[in-house]
Amino acid sequence: MSDKETRQKKTRTINPDSIKNLGDHYYLASLFFSFIRQKVSGKAFYWCRKLKIDQNSLEMANNIKKQLKKISEKVVPFFKKNFNLKKKIHSFHTSFCFCLVGGFFLNSAKIRKKTNKFRCIMSGLIAEPHPSSLAKKKLPSLVIFHEVFVTTRVFLRWITPVHFSWLFFFGDKIFK
Repeated sequence: MSDKETRQKKTRTINPDSIKNLGDHYYLASLFFSFIRQKVSGKAFYWCRKLKIDQNSLEMANNIKKQLKKISEKVVPFFKKNFNLKKKIHSFHTSFCFCLVGGFFLNSAKIRKKTNKFRCIMSGLIAEPHPSSLAKKKLPSLVIFHEVFVTTRVFLRWITPVHFSWLFFFGDKIFK
């Protein structure tokens, strides 16, 4: 293996195909953690430049990570009670998605099986996943989304699959 191939292997990020069902937010988080590893090794600038990622945006993501950590610390009792966990949360992915629901529970949408489009729970808006979404092929039954993007069609951007019970945990008065 040449020196160039070795360097390329070290700077690789998680393959989107390996985490398609985990959602767009989770993929972005995996990019962020790859950035942190590069930052520790002192190669973040070149890594960001190679992948054409704005380093300042990733620094801002670090602040978001701190906020998500605070939320996850508050919901640990919920996981222990509802999933019969002794010490650890079910998985990082489950904790991560649960925290996202805490911030985006109003931005939730349910699949309409006949059309393979989503219906936003709060507004009733009909939309489809954005073509850049990782979850566009196998659509989950319920998602949270970051934003609605309107062209000649209506799209949901940055979607992540979630569970119904999580929506009721954060928005029980709204969804009843």
